[in-house]
Amino acid sequence: MVGIIAGTNTVHNADPDASEGFLQSGQLEAYLYSQGHNRDLLKRHDLNRGYNVFWELLLSSPTPQFQGFYRKGDCIDALDGTHVLEAYGVTLVFGRHDANQEGIREIQRGILDFVRDYHRHFRAFSYMFRISGRDAYAPMLAAASCHERYLKRMEQRFALEINVD
Repeated sequence: MVGIIAGTNTVHNADPDASEGFLQSGQLEAYLYSQGHNRDLLKRHDLNRGYNVFWELLLSSPTPQFQGFYRKGDCIDALDGTHVLEAYGVTLVFGRHDANQEGIREIQRGILDFVRDYHRHFRAFSYMFRISGRDAYAPMLAAASCHERYLKRMEQRFALEINVD
C-alpha cells in the first residue's frame, strides 16, 4: 500500500523530516515536493506565511467540514457533529460549512471551466494530461510573488478562519 501526499513537511516545519522514512521506503509518494523531488518548492512553501491555507481554499468545497469517522458505539460527544451519517456500522461526522460559500462555489466553477476548456483544446494529445507537480504548483508561485500581495487579498476577501476545527 502506498500513501499519496501533495507535499511533505517543508524546511519551515518544526519536524521537517517526519515523512522521510515513508518516502525512502516507498510507502509514501509526494506529488508537489519532498526532500528528493522539487526541492526548491520544498524550501519555498511556507506554512507560516499561510500557503497551506490557500491550498485548502483552492481545494475546498461547499460541503461541511469532515471531522472524522467512528465505529458504531464509539464516543463522538467531543465533536460538534452538526451532520452525522451512519452506514454499515460506521459513523461519519461532519462539522460546519466553511465561511463564504459563494466564494468557494466561484472557485469551483472556475476550476471546472478551466478543466472543460483544457480538455477541449488538448483532448487529442494525451501527454498533455500528465501534469507535473511543478506545473501544478505554478499558480501558487505566481500568487505568492510580490510579497504575497495576491494571497493577502484572497485572505481578506474570503474571511478565512485559520486553525478552526
